[in-house]
Amino acid sequence: MNERATATDRPQLDLDAIVAAGDRRIRRKGIVTAVAATTAVVVITATAASIIGSNQESRPDRVQPAGTGGDFEQRTTSYSTGSVIHYGNHEIDVAPHSLSSFVQTDDGFVFTDKGGLVYLATADTVNRLGQTNQPYGTLLAAGDDGPYVTWLDTDASTFKVYDTAARREVASVEQPPQPKNPGEFDLLAVLALDGSTAYWHTADGVVSYDIDSDQTEVVKAGATTQWLADVADGTLARMSFDDQSITVSRDPHSDGPTVPGFSHATLSPDARYVATDPHDSEQVFEAATGKDVTPAAEGYSFTAVVQWTDADDYVALGIPQGNAEDEPFDLLTCSVSSKTCTPAAKSVGVFGNVQFPIGEDLSDS
Repeated sequence: MNERATATDRPQLDLDAIVAAGDRRIRRKGIVTAVAATTAVVVITATAASIIGSNQESRPDRVQPAGTGGDFEQRTTSYSTGSVIHYGNHEIDVAPHSLSSFVQTDDGFVFTDKGGLVYLATADTVNRLGQTNQPYGTLLAAGDDGPYVTWLDTDASTFKVYDTAARREVASVEQPPQPKNPGEFDLLAVLALDGSTAYWHTADGVVSYDIDSDQTEVVKAGATTQWLADVADGTLARMSFDDQSITVSRDPHSDGPTVPGFSHATLSPDARYVATDPHDSEQVFEAATGKDVTPAAEGYSFTAVVQWTDADDYVALGIPQGNAEDEPFDLLTCSVSSKTCTPAAKSVGVFGNVQFPIGEDLSDS
């Protein structure tokens, strides 16, 4: 189960096992993607959330976003190899840095390097923003649109939110230091970002932080880091009560609707569709009805959603039929409405050598 049973006798988390096997997102038995969502602020009713006192939080002076949109508003096929970010037909070389993880905002790409430093890359500049040495899960979270990105400053035990349009840190939310050997319910971790709401895991469980109001609310007390899979347009995709399916709802306590799936879910920006991993390849379902609407990918033995580009289209990783997992894979562009997937980039790379804009380190080292 993904909720705390009692306040005592907490199981200890094997971080080495998580790094080695638990949270790597690209693998045949299920890809765990952490794409956050759109600009709508999540709404949680008073009965479903409790307010944490503002004296637990500190932040710099708020800076208004600089303009209404950036140079990278369009979401398209994006991935990185080494020091190069591939953005559609464009390439951005951030050498001498090498990307360990990255996400996209409307104003550029925020990435981490092997040393845990956080940078913002635009078409012609690379600027350092901070640091994170979080050894598990999502290192960076950003929405499907908007200027915000969030990460955990592990040295300061503080969650950071940065506005890439204003070029300023807009929130710094300090947490009590983690114990030396934290249990799975005590971990500090970044989970998702939806519009102007960040989702984190703390000792309280899964919490949301409203950037505009500077308020933190408990979404699910006693939940583990695995409980929340994605958030889009105020809708949560999360583990079901029995951990055997995915519940998609605005209400964090609702029992439905549910779709098949186990370890992850990736919502379309409007939360109409959800990609999960009920079988060897991923499937896309209509969230409200559970109807399977997965587009056909002829010639591929395995596909997995790595990035929604709009409410109907997504980019998928595809292993050609006959290829082994250590051979190069392709990237496909898929449309739910047209029910088809077509190759967008051939022989992009092999597992462990390619990063996708999901905020996790997918490398082998």
